[in-house]
Amino acid sequence: MATRTLKNQTLQADRHTLIADTSSADVTFDGIGLSLYIGGAGNITIEALDGTQVLYSGLLAGSQIYPPLFQQIESTNSTATNVVVIWRSNPAGQ
Repeated sequence: MATRTLKNQTLQADRHTLIADTSSADVTFDGIGLSLYIGGAGNITIEALDGTQVLYSGLLAGSQIYPPLFQQIESTNSTATNVVVIWRSNPAGQ
């Protein structure tokens, strides 16, 4: 799976999730989102770990993006489809 290094800390992804339709409901992860693969063109809104919402618009099918670490995909303004989220589960007790 994918890895991502931030501030000298390497995060190893151990999960992935396919979201067929991002506009129908918010999707929250029991972990940290590391990257997104966009299967169907559109927009996507993420909620970063600090609670900030970030909108990525005009994403093309086949795009892979590395947004700030995130905990949720917001349905508001999200229209991309077949999105694969690469994420890391929270270790027990964190």
